Amino acid sequence: KRWAPQTMAKKLKIYKKFAPIKDKDIARIKADSIFAIADELYHAEKFAALKAFLVEAKMVFSYAKNRQKISKNPLDGIDFSKIYVVPESDGFGHIETDNDLRSLIAYCCDYAGSRDVRNALILGLCTALRAGNIRTLQKRHLRLDENGYYLAFNKDEMKVSSNGDMYLGIPQEIGEWLENMDVGTHFFMGRAGKGLLSDAILSKALKDYAPEDPKGRIVFHSFRSILSTFSHEVDESDVSDYDISRVLSHKIRGVERSYNKSKSIATTRRVLTWWFRYLKDRGLKL
Repeated sequence: KRWAPQTMAKKLKIYKKFAPIKDKDIARIKADSIFAIADELYHAEKFAALKAFLVEAKMVFSYAKNRQKISKNPLDGIDFSKIYVVPESDGFGHIETDNDLRSLIAYCCDYAGSRDVRNALILGLCTALRAGNIRTLQKRHLRLDENGYYLAFNKDEMKVSSNGDMYLGIPQEIGEWLENMDVGTHFFMGRAGKGLLSDAILSKALKDYAPEDPKGRIVFHSFRSILSTFSHEVDESDVSDYDISRVLSHKIRGVERSYNKSKSIATTRRVLTWWFRYLKDRGLKL
């Protein structure tokens, strides 16, 4: 019950990998059955899925042993890292030059795919929200008070629920853009009545973007690093590490953990308004 909806969705996706053995009594399942599924993921180069599957497989057998359904865990003593050589991840790429930022803006604004993906790319670039929050963004998240628009997310909708609820102040123009958006479903980025966008679509949306000076592979999550990079390097930004932490919904320690809602909205709106103007000066169009 503590899992956020996104975490639950990922867990369910992982457990679908158990399909070939789902009807077997767990006492009759041997390590070979796990290896067969893992081998298929490995040869398909689905390395993230492989790691997640092996973690869950160990947990399943550990749970079964604790509940006395099995006397021995068939995966005990197996070092999967010596069996499956998984390449190191490069992490999330980013860009550092003005020319690359301009080309990224142009790529997002002129995205050749669907309107919804194009809008998701632009909103991600302008707000640095995680893909999960962009994909599931609904009318109920968009709010308006006497100071302007903001987005409100319950802590259970955030990747790290222990960080609490998130209130993200957004520029007036972005708020009006969302308010006037003709969406096919109750999701802002809904696929014209066909439900929300998939993780895979946003993951692949930037595969054809080629910066002049790449710092790793650019993916949707890279928008967060890009905002942080430019806000620290542009002299006129006047944005602190603390300000960026508020925008990116990073954990806040000490007395600042009690930072109230109104201050959070004001701080994040100030940062994102500066960032939005910076992007517009370089060609961004909603």
